[in-house]
Amino acid sequence: MNQNLNRTKRSLAYKLQLLADGEDQELTAAEAAVYGADYADEFPEDEIREEDDHGN
Repeated sequence: MNQNLNRTKRSLAYKLQLLADGEDQELTAAEAAVYGADYADEFPEDEIREEDDHGN
């Protein structure tokens, strides 16, 4: 579980940097929970795994 949290934090940090650079980003439910947001975009599980495999 800790490994999943670290992966989620890395993905969230990457997406937040993209937001800071002016790009639009969507959050998974896990990322929204870490960030403290009440809203997350809906993604199929396969898409989430694909993002994780790419280090995002």
